Amino acid sequence: MAQLAHTLVLTTAPRRIMIGGGGVEQRPALLPLVRRLLVASLNGYLDLEALGGSMDDYIVAPGLAALAGPLGALALAADAL
Repeated sequence: MAQLAHTLVLTTAPRRIMIGGGGVEQRPALLPLVRRLLVASLNGYLDLEALGGSMDDYIVAPGLAALAGPLGALALAADAL
């Protein structure tokens, strides 16, 4: 996951990365580990503060937790109508 975040940061420069799913819900230590590994892999190449503040605010779990996927699909369907 950290390697994917690294690639995303360098290729698309997203304002925030949300990582959801059962793995994040079942293993709360996963996101802090991904954040730490991302900082290590970037090794000062980018100004991480310019990405949006702290890593805690940059790589996050979805605010809707397990409902993010189903509610997101419903929102897309409603927009399509």
